[in-house]
Amino acid sequence: MTELVPEKFGTLVGTSMNLSYAAAYLYITFYYRYISRKSYPTFYVGLTLNVVSVVATFFIPESGKWLVSVKQYKKAS
Repeated sequence: MTELVPEKFGTLVGTSMNLSYAAAYLYITFYYRYISRKSYPTFYVGLTLNVVSVVATFFIPESGKWLVSVKQYKKAS
């Protein structure tokens, strides 16, 4: 199974994702503080994405790398 990101870039990708999350949080905070007070559309989009994420966790298979790390070799192959 091919990894999406080479292992040597794992830390960089993780840091970038965390910084993107923080930047989006700050953007939304400033947007609703200084530009618009109508936050219901963003709330409903966020709620929908959270529900989809929770449901998807039951259908997305575990990665082969993780299965090998917990010694579940039959499921990994």
